[in-house]
Amino acid sequence: MRALLRLTFAMSVVTGGLAAAGPVKHPDPGGAARQCQKALQAAAAAGLKGEALMRAMLEGCQTLPAEPACRKAYEQAAKAERKDIFPTLINGCRAAYCPSFQEPVPALCHADLAKETPDALLQDWSELTLAVMKQDLGGALPVELSEAMHATVDGMRAGSSAPVIVQIGLAGSGLILSVVNGRGPAVRQWRTEEEPDAKALGELKATVKKLAPGGGTVQFVVASEVKYRSLKAVTKVLAPEGYQLRVGVVPSPEPQPHP
Repeated sequence: MRALLRLTFAMSVVTGGLAAAGPVKHPDPGGAARQCQKALQAAAAAGLKGEALMRAMLEGCQTLPAEPACRKAYEQAAKAERKDIFPTLINGCRAAYCPSFQEPVPALCHADLAKETPDALLQDWSELTLAVMKQDLGGALPVELSEAMHATVDGMRAGSSAPVIVQIGLAGSGLILSVVNGRGPAVRQWRTEEEPDAKALGELKATVKKLAPGGGTVQFVVASEVKYRSLKAVTKVLAPEGYQLRVGVVPSPEPQPHP
């Protein structure tokens, strides 16, 4: 799929400024492209992934489409609940653009969003975006913006497929808490009492929010010997932050050592 995404955007790339292949509907194509590129590069520099990265794209690239209804969809999707981001964005933009497209229209113009996977939606969104660019911007994007879009799509996919993991294991009479970024090594670890102290919990929450500032999934991997009240104390600090918490119990997890 990544190759298809790159091919899709490559069809619209030029070196330097915007070069029109047809009539330009957008009132300020160069300004919109620069604003979007700047937002995507800032999000990448901040290390945003998954949902947080998508919200940054929606906020920073709102002026890329010319149609007011699609711009409004960007704005609303950036503030929507997690489950509503894609439907809000896609429904608003396809209603604004699909009736004006010539056949063959992008797949999203007639797709049933409820039956699509997140990966499929990202792939189809790139196709719809290309059609919008052809209509609004004349069919071409600066190579810098195209590369930023490639990196953004990769970051969205990486963030959605690799949730933050919180490991809770036993360490003598106390606990060892670890935060892991997807499948990587432990980012931070804490040794604490069976009733986790406020300092460790506060630092754990701050670490999770840094890795996933826009929310998302937090997977708990908990040793079966850990008492429920200990697990509850840890989940309690993250529950108000809007994360989807999933808990898995294993016989004896081995938290990865801090690098």
